[in-house]
Amino acid sequence: MKTWLITGCSSGLGAALAEGALTRGERVMLTARKPETLSDVVERFPETARAIALDVTDPASVKRAIASTEDVFGSLDVFVNNAASGSSARSRRCRQTNIGACSRRTSSA
Repeated sequence: MKTWLITGCSSGLGAALAEGALTRGERVMLTARKPETLSDVVERFPETARAIALDVTDPASVKRAIASTEDVFGSLDVFVNNAASGSSARSRRCRQTNIGACSRRTSSA
């Protein structure tokens, strides 16, 4: 059983990836700016799903999400940087944050 941390789980690809992983019995830390929007998924998978707030443009928030995943599930095997934001500048900042977080995580593993 793998442990996933997936950003942007409130809709689209993030929601589909989380649903697929959970259906296969994997553990998933779902993230969204408003984690309360993920409560239905957590209720359907109470043993293997958790939801936390994550602002991918804030490196400290990314670090907290990684630490929370490891604290709750004991490990982190798959990190999916899926979150998106609206404006071009925000989108660029988001990509830089996601790539930086992933790169920092990979280099510390």
